[in-house]
Amino acid sequence: MGYYTEISKSSTYRAEDTALYNRMNGVSGHTALGVIGSQLAPQLLQFTIGKILSGSEKTDNDKETETPEDVQREALQKQLKTVLKEIGAEDEKGINNAISKAQSEHDTNIKAAQDVVDKFTNGTDEYSTQIGSLQTQLAGLTTENDPEGKQKSKIEGQIRELETKREKALEKAKANLQEVTRKEDTKLNNIVFKAEEANAILVQLQNLNAVSETDKETSYDAAQEVTDMSNFNKAREKFLKNKTKENAKALQEAYEAVDNKTTKAAWDKFLKAEVENVLKAE
Repeated sequence: MGYYTEISKSSTYRAEDTALYNRMNGVSGHTALGVIGSQLAPQLLQFTIGKILSGSEKTDNDKETETPEDVQREALQKQLKTVLKEIGAEDEKGINNAISKAQSEHDTNIKAAQDVVDKFTNGTDEYSTQIGSLQTQLAGLTTENDPEGKQKSKIEGQIRELETKREKALEKAKANLQEVTRKEDTKLNNIVFKAEEANAILVQLQNLNAVSETDKETSYDAAQEVTDMSNFNKAREKFLKNKTKENAKALQEAYEAVDNKTTKAAWDKFLKAEVENVLKAE
């Protein structure tokens, strides 16, 4: 249920994915992308806070002196605003809060459904309680207090009826857990992938401020990651709305272009099996 993130190809900006690995293998204690905000390098935050999402109308003189980097920066700022809005964050500082909120809702709703199933497992559901009470009564019957066995037959019938109801209720609870998990995973995976896209945009915006050739080379890598993540998210949303073979194939191809461990891990968790099932279907 938990997912960790990397922020760019550079180790300066990326967070280690140990928590992601642990959560994928059932080790609790980490929230989804829980350190996404804290892992942003100080210089990145210093650059972005108050600048990334702010802006003013350009005059004709400003437009005449715009560089290709200015045009690209403006386009990225607009893209970032859109992505942040989709995950419920007002600015880049709200990414972590948006993910923490989504993770909390995800875990709470699934736990509520799981708790209902667990009651049947540990025998504390209403049917098990009633059956236990009847079995106690049944054990107390003897040839003396129930010589003709009428009470015994009556109680046994009640137990069978309750066991049938219990089985149906358990199947319903399991089906509900499965559906709640599917819906909550879908909601959370949208936040996970969109947050990764937002991070890639933030890094690219930072790299546009580069001055050295080495930084420019890094900027190119970050720019490609923005494009790949954007294409992947568009393909993912299209597939989730209409699960055709064509959309599944397009999503798989978009995924293969993404060079991002967080996205790959979340793909395995959320999308891989579903996409493969659609592609294998007759």
